[in-house]
Amino acid sequence: MMSWSNRCGWIGFSLTSSSSCAPIAATAPASPLTTEQKIEQHLSAAAAPLTIAELRKLCRTRNSTLTTTLAALVAAGRIHRDAAGYAITR
Repeated sequence: MMSWSNRCGWIGFSLTSSSSCAPIAATAPASPLTTEQKIEQHLSAAAAPLTIAELRKLCRTRNSTLTTTLAALVAAGRIHRDAAGYAITR
């Protein structure tokens, strides 16, 4: 239930609980994928290497985060870079 008040020219409102509302079950939110997981997921699904611009758009991440993560994945041997872009190491 919503109630409105007008006091000294100020209008505000407050929300109060109604006893007829059933409580919502608390569920743990799904943990989001890490940037590494997103990159590997997109590269695994791609038919051809992906450029940084394509990965940035797909992963929806900042350029600095993407390039740092790409460098770490290349150094770990999980992905590789060639003239066409980045690809998963198979």
